[in-house]
Amino acid sequence: MEDLWVVENQPAEFICQFSRPVKARWRKDGQLLQPDGRRVVVEQDWSVARLYINRVSNDDMGTYSCEAEGTCGVASLHVEAKPINIVQAMENVETFDGGEALFECALSRPESKDCHWLLDGKPVKESPKAEIVSFESGRRHLLLLKDLHDKDSCTVTFKAGTATTSAQLTVK
Repeated sequence: MEDLWVVENQPAEFICQFSRPVKARWRKDGQLLQPDGRRVVVEQDWSVARLYINRVSNDDMGTYSCEAEGTCGVASLHVEAKPINIVQAMENVETFDGGEALFECALSRPESKDCHWLLDGKPVKESPKAEIVSFESGRRHLLLLKDLHDKDSCTVTFKAGTATTSAQLTVK
């Protein structure tokens, strides 16, 4: 068996070959694995044991072993986070003195932990003048800026992981 590095939501397959036909048992982190026949499938064909995991997640990360008659093959499954992409970029906004500006963007997958709004490179904090909202489980993100004045004109940036989108705020 060989260690695997798999991007989340992709399949993973471990294959263990023995010198003769045996009945193999699979374990994850020392615990006997309970295949469900759909997402986690175990197959055996004579001397070849196969473990297939459809759509891996972080919960699947660990050390897998295939045991049969005193012989044991061991390998690790490493799950890499699927990259985040901006699927709807922000647009420039013009408003008037005392007005509001709404910035919105959408991501390729939900993310709510590693997200940051910036005004001219400085982090935005929630306040009576700034509302931050995410919805659709973290796929869509909004920033509402209120009571704006000409000195508030700036570059607005949203970052999620390594993905970034920016737009200009102009207050007249």
